Amino acid sequence: MEVGHRLLADASGEHMATFLSVVWVGLFLGVGAFLYKAADRALVPWHTALLAGLGAFSMCAIVVVAPFDLALTLVARRAEADSTRVEFFLPASFRVVPPRDAARSRRSFERHSRTLQHMYATVYWVCFAMSLVALPYAEEYTASGHVATLGRALDAGRRMAMMWAAMAVAGAGERAEHRSATS
Repeated sequence: MEVGHRLLADASGEHMATFLSVVWVGLFLGVGAFLYKAADRALVPWHTALLAGLGAFSMCAIVVVAPFDLALTLVARRAEADSTRVEFFLPASFRVVPPRDAARSRRSFERHSRTLQHMYATVYWVCFAMSLVALPYAEEYTASGHVATLGRALDAGRRMAMMWAAMAVAGAGERAEHRSATS
């Protein structure tokens, strides 16, 4: 029956976004439940478990979005190669659409592409924030020699500021060297 596939791939892309959002929430809860069961909470600070959970979630979230992206890419290539339009369903359920429905298929394809772009952007920015701020801060917090929580937090912030300043100086120096080399 084609009805089940229509629900996931309506023309608006709304059902696919809802489906992937529900899967992501389930994945996030699953990662959280795994860490809750597997991690020794007496030895692992809560912020470390949180960052590990976000990292595992981000890694798995890309794997969840990738099959939809590949299916959409295959549909687009097939449509271009056959010079016909193809409606997006699930990867195993491609159906050639008559030329009269070509405009509707193109709009559907573009909406699904936008949905996937938003999903990828979400994962990208989570990973970006973790790699630039959260993980280095957690490392500096753990490496701090202070005993009090506030002292550790302030020391980690100071070390992070020094690290970012060093990166800015190195980046500016590299850019100046590159400009002089190309002039």
